[in-house]
Amino acid sequence: MSDAEFSSRAVQRGRTRITARALEKIVSAVAADAFGVEQKRVSLQIEDARGELSLWVKTPLPVPSLEEIREDPARVADGGGPVLERANRAQENIREHVQRITGSAVARVMVEITGADVTPQRRVK
Repeated sequence: MSDAEFSSRAVQRGRTRITARALEKIVSAVAADAFGVEQKRVSLQIEDARGELSLWVKTPLPVPSLEEIREDPARVADGGGPVLERANRAQENIREHVQRITGSAVARVMVEITGADVTPQRRVK
């Protein structure tokens, strides 16, 4: 094989694909992290939007109890802020991380909060 033939073959690269299942696992893990829930609590739908990803994420959202908020209104801020602000931050976080991890462009991330997981505050003794 001549140097020119070897050079020509060295430039040709293979092809890498991310399977749908792997993509679902990645998006699910990123979304679970963004919302602070277990990965099994996240459901999602991924669609092709003209070569970009369109993500529909459904998850419950951890929130402080109303009793805790009555006792200390700052618990809303301590818990990450109002629900819509938290969802918007998580939405952008999901978009950025999925794009960075997969290299795929994300056209949109739609979020549906399916419920509230009331989490008691841990008291430090």
